[in-house]
Amino acid sequence: MLTKEFNINCISPVNLNSFKLSKYTCANDYNEHCFSIRSEFLLKIKNKKEAISISNNYFQKRYSGLINQHDVLNAFKGKKLKNKQNFISDYNLDPNKKTVAIMPHIFCDAPHAYPYTLYSDYYEWFINTAKTLLKNKHVNVIVKEHPSANLYNEQGKLEEILHDHNLNLFLINSNENTHSVLQIADVVVTCGGTVGLEFSCAGNPVILAAKPPYSNLGFTYDNSTIQEYTNKLLTCHLLPRLTEIQTDNALLTAFLSYCNNDVDFTRLEIGSETISLGNQYSEDKLYSDIMTFQKTNIENQYIFNYLKSFLNNPNRLGLKL
Repeated sequence: MLTKEFNINCISPVNLNSFKLSKYTCANDYNEHCFSIRSEFLLKIKNKKEAISISNNYFQKRYSGLINQHDVLNAFKGKKLKNKQNFISDYNLDPNKKTVAIMPHIFCDAPHAYPYTLYSDYYEWFINTAKTLLKNKHVNVIVKEHPSANLYNEQGKLEEILHDHNLNLFLINSNENTHSVLQIADVVVTCGGTVGLEFSCAGNPVILAAKPPYSNLGFTYDNSTIQEYTNKLLTCHLLPRLTEIQTDNALLTAFLSYCNNDVDFTRLEIGSETISLGNQYSEDKLYSDIMTFQKTNIENQYIFNYLKSFLNNPNRLGLKL
């Protein structure tokens, strides 16, 4: 906020999940999330068919829990899939209604990170979203705790909120595979979580209450006011599946978001162990790695040259287009 207020050029922290970063050089840059994808980025992808294939392969790995990222591991790794019939039976859902899944965020994790968020924080967003959807008698409303809630000391927080506000939603067991939820749901509602992009890539409608990196690209239902958002929730049972073009654009967005910046982590000169929230690391090994990296002249280091090229690049995002 200070850099925006005083018009100071700045660079975002490095995202170690995919080694991405962005820069802010004018006030307008702050109107986008630091890793926002623009429509012109999709147009610049030379081989779109190959990019879509790469994205589909990535999601197969992601849903199998083979991507070394804490949210992915907690959502999918080692968890059995449940088919639609068993899911409906286990949670006593009405098979004649569409199912809407509210996918909450970690309530304390950067609740003001997304620009144009319609509510003051994720807590207020969730309560108002739940109350509104419960007025829609054409849908089952399911909700599942964020898979990494335990890493933020929020395990059980969602159930507590439902109880305190008398919200009669279908609470999905936290041990369920998140992919099962994606397969059963007809619509997903999120403030701006990555699950929105995942669901869009499967061709299903996603309703947003903020401006996350994948918004405003033609495949999500974006909302500029609470009234507009509320109307979408009350009529969400009428939303159609995405067209092939919309789904392809979602997959191209995923390609830029997840696949295009995939690098060999050991080349980054920041330690030889992959960073994953919740894992334990050896301090001795880290210090040993630092000593090893110091033997290489900084101007010959990969990370130095990556940052140098980024600073000299007119693109705001560190995307290899």
